[in-house]
Formats: sequence, structure tokens, C-alpha cells
Amino acid sequence: MRNITLGIMMYLFAATTFANPMHYIEFFKSNDVKINMNGQLISLYLKPDTFFHENSTALKPQSVSSQISEFINSYNAHEVELVGYYEVGSSRRAIAITKARVAQILRILKLKRPGIVVSTRCENFVYYKHLPFWKDMQGDSFFEIKWRSSLPTQISVTHG
Repeated sequence: MRNITLGIMMYLFAATTFANPMHYIEFFKSNDVKINMNGQLISLYLKPDTFFHENSTALKPQSVSSQISEFINSYNAHEVELVGYYEVGSSRRAIAITKARVAQILRILKLKRPGIVVSTRCENFVYYKHLPFWKDMQGDSFFEIKWRSSLPTQISVTHG
């Protein structure tokens, strides 16, 4: 009996330590969150509408933020980069909203994982055409959350 219990505990430990990104893929698809994994570099791309009401910094009552935090935590990330991109020619108001939304997401990530280092910046996305999903991001802004996993990731996924 003890060996069975020990085996179950070891399985649960392995399942939580080595995250399975496929668990999150369907959830991200249904919430229009794009994911790009290449070795240990992981990026999430999301539209502001995923988190926020239109033209507002008020959060929608959803579990998207907790799923993203859980996904980041499962890869044992200590440093996360959060980038808010906005379209060239955006109004000052649109840029201000993008920056305020970045600050709001930053607070969410830090609340879910105390001690995490999150760097933020806002960039004009016309210069970032190499980003895999920039054409799919309709509207005048989008976010990228990226980090390097300290765990081995054996998978390369590009979900669009």
C-alpha cells in the first residue's frame, strides 16, 4: 500500500513539475491567446480584449489571467518580460490605455507569484513584423508575455 501511495505521489509531483503545455492549448485557443514555444523560450500573445473591457482598463471577470499565471509558474520562470505593442499613429489616449493595461497585467502576474521579476515596456509594433502573430492581432494594440523556462521543454509549438 505504501509503495502505491508513494508511486501516486511521485506521479503527481512529476505532473506538476514538468508542465504539459497541451493542457493549456485548448483553453488558450478558446480565449484567443496565441502561444509560441521554441525550446525553452515561451511567448504568449494576447489581445487586450482577452482581459479588458473595450477601451478601458477595467478587467473582465475571467479566469484567463489565473490560467496564464499558472502556465508561467508551471515552467518555474523567475523573470518574465511583458511587452505592450501599439500601432503606429495611435492616439495618445490609446497609448495611455495600453500602458495602463500593461501595468494592470503586471500587478496580476506579481500577485499570483510573489517574488517574480517582471520587466515591462511599450513598443510601436510596426517595427516588430518578425513576431509570429502580429498580423493576427486586429485592433490598435496587443501584448506579449515571454520568459525562458528553467525546466527542459521537449516540445516546439506554434499555435495561431
